[in-house]
Amino acid sequence: MRKRAKLSIFIFFLLSVSDNLFGQKGTTFPSLTGKTLTNQTVTIPIDTKNKFTILAIAYSPKSDKDLNGWIQPIYETFLDKTVLFSYDVNMYFIPMIGGMKQMAGEKIEQRLKAGIDKELHNNVLVYQGSVADYKNSLNFDGKDKPYFFILDTSGKIVYVTSGEYSDKKLEEIEDILYDVME
Repeated sequence: MRKRAKLSIFIFFLLSVSDNLFGQKGTTFPSLTGKTLTNQTVTIPIDTKNKFTILAIAYSPKSDKDLNGWIQPIYETFLDKTVLFSYDVNMYFIPMIGGMKQMAGEKIEQRLKAGIDKELHNNVLVYQGSVADYKNSLNFDGKDKPYFFILDTSGKIVYVTSGEYSDKKLEEIEDILYDVME
């Protein structure tokens, strides 16, 4: 009986910690202002409160490989308007440029424009500024992976994941959004 109680307490602890390993699930996403590759200024969550929002955030080139694995599935699932079922969501890929890299911000932005399909330029939101505040408030635990957040219509974080693409992670995102779109 005691072992079972200890195991239950341990499992409860793991589940409660895992919900907040990354962003503070249930809290409002911290204000982030950036510029899309089409030169539009967007402030999250203020400008995204009308719809559910998917954010893919990366702050290091080390995360590029994992992030690139997400781009096609996210496009096909959430952004492609030619498919039978279309989600009405905001979607932003957010490269964060902080520290000394900000001095090369314009060049980085030019490389992004040249290397990303123009169809996605409205969905790439370049942030330049302090990355440390976001690393702390969103509990980023490593710069070698991208982080994904779903925000509800009020800007609260309802789902968080990170790392490389998997069908399971995409299905979890779809399940959350499908339920609210019905």
